[in-house]
Amino acid sequence: MAADAVRNLHATTKTHKMVLVNQFMGRNSGKLTLYGGLAGGCHIILIPEFPGWTLSGLCEKVKELHDRFGYVMIAINEELRQKELIERKNQLQALIGEPPKDSFGHPLLSKELVSYAEIMANAIESGTGIESRAQILARICRSGPPSAYDVWLGTKMGLRAADLLTSDASGRVVVVKNGKITDISMEEIPVGETRSVSREEYEDWLALAPIRFPDV
Repeated sequence: MAADAVRNLHATTKTHKMVLVNQFMGRNSGKLTLYGGLAGGCHIILIPEFPGWTLSGLCEKVKELHDRFGYVMIAINEELRQKELIERKNQLQALIGEPPKDSFGHPLLSKELVSYAEIMANAIESGTGIESRAQILARICRSGPPSAYDVWLGTKMGLRAADLLTSDASGRVVVVKNGKITDISMEEIPVGETRSVSREEYEDWLALAPIRFPDV
């Protein structure tokens, strides 16, 4: 759904010859942003796993892309680890206050009055003179009806769970492992692990990108 939303925004972004910074969900992992941005046809994709770029470098690449295509689509995470953006965000939050926290003690990003997309769009417009806007995709990223595969998978996993219940099994979790539906013990579940984007995955994207940025 996020990729569809981004694809639908190409026309208006191109018509107005502007830069659009699309902010995807994702606090620590750039998986959704990477694959959603790729499927959505974004020119630049920036994720928290690879923060080694500068705003000045970004502005230079944006100008190159704008000269080439007449508009620029950027995909970013709702959380980034880029030093300059963090500093700008902290300065703004010192003025307007911190957002409320969720049950895990994390800031509720949906309640923030300032986003990385807005900060980046302002920085790009100031650095390039090109009109730049922010688009917060938020829950669009996980909206939409289930696909046929989703329904099939949920049904099969439910049947497996029912079999476990009727056999008086406990402490088991239904999973998809090596492409097959099975169950594992709760002790086997990795706790606190984030499915991050690997360097190899990101390099695959950079090889397809219309212009290489950032240089990782």
